[in-house]
Amino acid sequence: FKEILATGYNYITNRSGRRKLARLLRRGEIDEDEYTSRLVETMVDFSMGPHTLPNKNLTHSYNEFKGMNVRDFEYDRLVYDTYDYLDKVISFSLTDVYVAAFTLFHEKEGDPNALRFANYMRYGTADDNEIFLLRYGFTLDEVDVVAPHVESVNEHEIVFKGSVMNVRRSRVLELVKRYSA
Repeated sequence: FKEILATGYNYITNRSGRRKLARLLRRGEIDEDEYTSRLVETMVDFSMGPHTLPNKNLTHSYNEFKGMNVRDFEYDRLVYDTYDYLDKVISFSLTDVYVAAFTLFHEKEGDPNALRFANYMRYGTADDNEIFLLRYGFTLDEVDVVAPHVESVNEHEIVFKGSVMNVRRSRVLELVKRYSA
């Protein structure tokens, strides 16, 4: 991650151009005023703006930092955008591959840990009841609220305990009513 950031930062802020200017100044080929003037004119290079992945509606590119001076460039923004992008690439690109691999391993070897890990990667939990609730449309936060009030859940039905009517969150109650009717 550190190397990716360093490479991106050096490219976007035109580090090689800035170094050339510094060498010219050290050699006395330009004076301090010209160095400062040329540095102020140095704009950041092209950097594609971040987008939610995947984005099939993206039809053209744009420079996120167009017209920005190197001195005004925010390193923290680069860190955030890079982390966010890598997180999404890993989530979308690798998660499905690993889930498929662990599921196949479970089917071939019968190892319950492989299936548990695949479920954890896919759903964020390895608990069967929580997975069924997620598949029924509850969010992870709602699962935490509803799970103690579930008597049983499977691919055919959810059976709630009477205590579920004491839940105070309206969205959760709407979902509960939909499945308990």
